[in-house]
Amino acid sequence: MPRLLLILTVCGFAFSFAPQSFACSYAFEPSDIKWNTRYEILVAAEVVDVDDVSIGTILKVHRYFKGSGGEYLAVMPYPPALQHAGFIRRYDTGCVYAARSYGGWEKNDFGYLGLSANSNGTYDFGVAFKPLDGTITFFSEDEGNRGDYVTLPAEEFEELLLDLTGQDDTTAPVDNPYPLKRFLNITTESGERYRLNPDRSVTWLDRAKYPIEISNDGSHVMFQLDPGDLGFQYLALLQKPYVPIGVGRVGLAGAALSDGWMSSYGWLHPVKGLFGKFSPNSDFVAVQEETRLVVYLFSSIRLPEAVTGFGYTMAIREVASFDSLQQTTQRQLPLIWSADSNVIAFQDSRGVWLWSFLRESNPQLAVSTGEATELLDLSYSGRYLRLGNNQSWTLLDIHTGESWNNTLISPDESRLIEIRIELADERDRRAEVVRQYKLCSKPLSRCPLVISAGTPRFIFWHDPGFIGLVFSTRLESFPWRFSLEKMCCCCDGRVEGSSLPSIIAFAFDETYMQPAIAFEETQIGFEFDGWYSFDSVDLSEQLDSPIVDLEWGQPIFYEGR
Repeated sequence: MPRLLLILTVCGFAFSFAPQSFACSYAFEPSDIKWNTRYEILVAAEVVDVDDVSIGTILKVHRYFKGSGGEYLAVMPYPPALQHAGFIRRYDTGCVYAARSYGGWEKNDFGYLGLSANSNGTYDFGVAFKPLDGTITFFSEDEGNRGDYVTLPAEEFEELLLDLTGQDDTTAPVDNPYPLKRFLNITTESGERYRLNPDRSVTWLDRAKYPIEISNDGSHVMFQLDPGDLGFQYLALLQKPYVPIGVGRVGLAGAALSDGWMSSYGWLHPVKGLFGKFSPNSDFVAVQEETRLVVYLFSSIRLPEAVTGFGYTMAIREVASFDSLQQTTQRQLPLIWSADSNVIAFQDSRGVWLWSFLRESNPQLAVSTGEATELLDLSYSGRYLRLGNNQSWTLLDIHTGESWNNTLISPDESRLIEIRIELADERDRRAEVVRQYKLCSKPLSRCPLVISAGTPRFIFWHDPGFIGLVFSTRLESFPWRFSLEKMCCCCDGRVEGSSLPSIIAFAFDETYMQPAIAFEETQIGFEFDGWYSFDSVDLSEQLDSPIVDLEWGQPIFYEGR
């Protein structure tokens, strides 16, 4: 059934790089014009978007000199996680450091690029020629391997490219959707997992090979080794061998380093555990065992040169544990991190616990509810706890003990939003969902948002001052008599809307303000507007069963410089 959604060139030169394996095997090669024939496609393209280190780009292709494809291409020479792991966490990442030297792309740059397809819907740079004042300078060798730099006007350079590729003429790009800037994780009814790539291709994720969780910055990945064991490593999305630290690099057991740090030889490190969840800042992971909840800290550690032969590697250390978990009917206990990564809220058979694990040796029982009340949200600092379900919930202030029904706290904890669901007459129903709005004027004042009859299914913050609610209601007087799902904005009084099919699952990327809306069992939309013509993808041929969950994953751009 339909649904209504309301929601609130720098210089002329040529350079080239060796094709990459996963972990970046870059090396500068002679910028010979003939190098372009080694790459799958050769394009004349414009940079329409670029990341914070001027390497990851989205290209708008003007024409293809070799190969064919879409108008928009996502270029990710290596995962942004390499930036975090190598430059910020100081993990050894091989030649990722050399990759810095070929940045320099800017928005609106134009050039001729040789590209190779990665296995994830993105491309890797091969060669790039940037014009300067209408000319291109490149290196060219003759049959005797004697070479020199040559400068040609752009028109003659393009003719040379066609000669080298054996093409009679260039090929125009075909229309294609703008690339997604994050990978989208999909779970189906059968429990299978898939990854939707930036170009809308689909990759099946084998649970035995691919990680079950990836930290927010991409530096750490978690594998299910067997039902009672987890494995952690950095960078690679496929398991690397576990080689314990020891004499001559191969020992009989994992090495316990100073202050309790544990590390394997650079890669996989196993721990006991059923499930795990990374902290928002990616520094910690909370691991659930049968009767324990353990918090581990990640860090880089320099191992003896005799053992490793190179710099730093990932180490892990237990920093807190709670040894008295009581299991519930759910094998995986509900667990939420506060946004500042200092507090954990979790729920066992006795109720909801809060744990400021860096300051307190044991968690505190915040609410004695058993399993009847669901743990929904934890505010930025861990002060406010939301319990219940999206139809009826309570917001609890841990510090004062105050509570409010059907109330939300803003991400910055500055205002309370009270959701009032009331019956509206026919005229109001047919007009708009939001009938009344009062803007907050004082910190922590309650801002009432009155909506027509309905029950929220999804709640998200579009930004700190723009709330989105997805809820269902029946409009008896509507000509087609369909149920509606609506999004209402508050905090600035604006309301926008459009009609969409019934929603199965929903995810919202706060960085890029990008929704993912699952509907009609196997279809996903990526914008709120235009029921029949909006940006969407039909995965009925790729998925084994209907979609039950969506989650935005790793970005293709490094952002945060």
